[in-house]
Amino acid sequence: MFEAAAEIGMKTVIDPMVPTERWLTEDGVKDIAERLNAASQKAAEFGLKVGYHNHAQEFLADFDGQSAYQRFLSLVDPSVEIELDLFWALVGGQDVVGLVKELGDRLVAIHVKDGIKPPTNPFAPDAPKFNSSSLDQRHAGQGEVPTVEAMNAATNVKYAVIEYDNAPGDVFEDIENSYRFLIDGGLAA
Repeated sequence: MFEAAAEIGMKTVIDPMVPTERWLTEDGVKDIAERLNAASQKAAEFGLKVGYHNHAQEFLADFDGQSAYQRFLSLVDPSVEIELDLFWALVGGQDVVGLVKELGDRLVAIHVKDGIKPPTNPFAPDAPKFNSSSLDQRHAGQGEVPTVEAMNAATNVKYAVIEYDNAPGDVFEDIENSYRFLIDGGLAA
């Protein structure tokens, strides 16, 4: 995979999701960090970086006052880049702006996604089976995600990624609306 990524000119390979059950134990979180640390070392041989993208399952478990995500961050090597999905962090019950500040320069990409926070974390083991069509997602700036404040709090973001799990309309028009929100707000060039 790293060879192919390097050949086509990619700079970073992002792990898009680790299943919920692995985030529920300290050993699981440690294993996630160790695997990404090893992947980061291997990727470096190809001139690449490795990153991790969150959903909401990373915020279910708590270990001595730290969320599983915070524990992961304490264990994963700083060479592993962080891509924060603002919507999923909100769904996970996080203070999104506070989390962006906590991540500091480690945060290199933000998923710009907005919507209404569902009543329960859909990744919780006792939640009904998750289906993205149940999400009330909206154009950036039209939901509950503090996008402007989060992006203004970021210190090292290189990429603002517009994404929907459940686009509110025509996906290309939705992307254009969110892009226009970023441009008009001075949040992207």
